Amino acid sequence: MRTILAAFALFLLLVTALSLPGLQPFLMTFDRSLPLLLRDPLGAPLGPDWFNAMVRDVSALGSMTVLVGTGLLVIATHWLRDARGRALRVGIVLFGAIAVNAALKALIARPRPDLFEPATQVFTNSFPSAHAMVSAALVTIVARDLIAAQDKLATARFIAASAALIVVLIGLSRIHLGVHWPSDVLAGWALGFAWAGIAGEACRRKFPDLR
Repeated sequence: MRTILAAFALFLLLVTALSLPGLQPFLMTFDRSLPLLLRDPLGAPLGPDWFNAMVRDVSALGSMTVLVGTGLLVIATHWLRDARGRALRVGIVLFGAIAVNAALKALIARPRPDLFEPATQVFTNSFPSAHAMVSAALVTIVARDLIAAQDKLATARFIAASAALIVVLIGLSRIHLGVHWPSDVLAGWALGFAWAGIAGEACRRKFPDLR
């Protein structure tokens, strides 16, 4: 619970920094630093073409098409195994995260980065990153179920580390492509993790057999 509260507190801190004029210059300094490091003087992404193609592939792992498709497969698998509580939990975490993210984007209405031409198309507002938030929420809850089924600590740690790496790479890819500020991604990670924890705990109380 402490980690969930800490993640939610980080999200609120970023919202506060984005909302208060006195804190906005500090947030902007932070937000400009990493994107500028990832671009050459002409604004093109650093690295060879194959690397930038790979970054776009990683970014696609956090797209709504991939996440919803993966989530539905996980839900169907749980349902066919008569694990209805787990199926419901994954559905609530996934589609709840999508709904919350859409509402926050509309409410906060932060423009996308304008430092340089983005390396991929975007159609929504910037804060918080949907790729970061929804992937964090879904991967967290799926990893939680996988870890609960393990009887070896090493295997559980490997699953946790792999899940964290996937989420981190998806978020970083959005910064590299120039479609999100770092604070958008941080906020997405924080809220996605917090939402998975909150929704997961609510489902556990409804279905006591869940772990």
